[in-house]
Amino acid sequence: MYISPNETIIEKKKCRLTGEEFVVTDADMLFYEKFGIPSPTLCPRELWRNLFGFRNEWNLFPRTCSKTGQNILSCYRPDTIFPVYNHKLWWSDDWSGFDYGRDFDFSRPYFEQYKSLQDVVPRVGTTIFSSENCDYNSHARYAKNCYLSSLFAKTEEAYYSYWVTESRNIYDSAMCNVCENVFNCVDVMRCSRCFECQDCRDSSDCYFSYQLRNCQNCIACTCLAGKQYYIYNKPSTKEEYEKTLLLLQSSQEIWSKAKSVFEKIRTDSPRPWSQFISAENSTGEYLKNCRDCFDCFDGTGVCENNRHLISFVGIVKDCLWSYSVTGFK
Repeated sequence: MYISPNETIIEKKKCRLTGEEFVVTDADMLFYEKFGIPSPTLCPRELWRNLFGFRNEWNLFPRTCSKTGQNILSCYRPDTIFPVYNHKLWWSDDWSGFDYGRDFDFSRPYFEQYKSLQDVVPRVGTTIFSSENCDYNSHARYAKNCYLSSLFAKTEEAYYSYWVTESRNIYDSAMCNVCENVFNCVDVMRCSRCFECQDCRDSSDCYFSYQLRNCQNCIACTCLAGKQYYIYNKPSTKEEYEKTLLLLQSSQEIWSKAKSVFEKIRTDSPRPWSQFISAENSTGEYLKNCRDCFDCFDGTGVCENNRHLISFVGIVKDCLWSYSVTGFK
């Protein structure tokens, strides 16, 4: 794990599971002391594994709602000990968590009692709320007409996609923000009518492109800004662009060959040292509007003074070892 030159290693430890050596810095200890928790006994890799083990984003299982018997999809397997409810029922007033309240027994270990409570309290099959026609998904917020997608909000017509916000008509894509009509794109923002693109911003009508900023009508281009009608990073006319595009769309075979050629171009293209936008005194990758965030990844919003976070958005401050944080303050 990268150690900031502004930090001092104050403790070297061995992971109690793997025996791997890891370090604790003075900045880490400030967080642990602030939260009143001891320094970890697991190395960072095992801490992440332990955290991810409580969250299933990729698999949905057919099962029945434990209360109604209705056939549902769930992120929990059918053989779980605890009851699982349909998401509409779980968010309703037809049951109450207070029904499962119990006194704490100070003579028994805390986690033993917590586990027994977890085994009986109903859980939501898929975390979907304020959404319409989105039953066949997981982790949906304020969405409509989406299918087999995960982690999306304020989105319509997303299919087979992951982490999509404020977008419409998204297919086979991941990490799309404020986009419309995109297919097989990764890490795109404010893009429309883009296909097979990665790490593009404020662009439209682009195909097989990488690292574009404010570009339009580009095919197989990389590392361009403010360009229009470019093919293989060379200027072209509108007529040449339309002719090439028509050829691409003429058959699946030609489309696939063009994609293979572009993969080679992308591999040989220069890459930025990091995907930071307005990120100050931070380490990690894909950070936007962040300050003093260490070892953090995929974060955007007003984010300050965080350590070891993955996938966070909104107002996120003073957080430690967390995953998928939204608007936490």
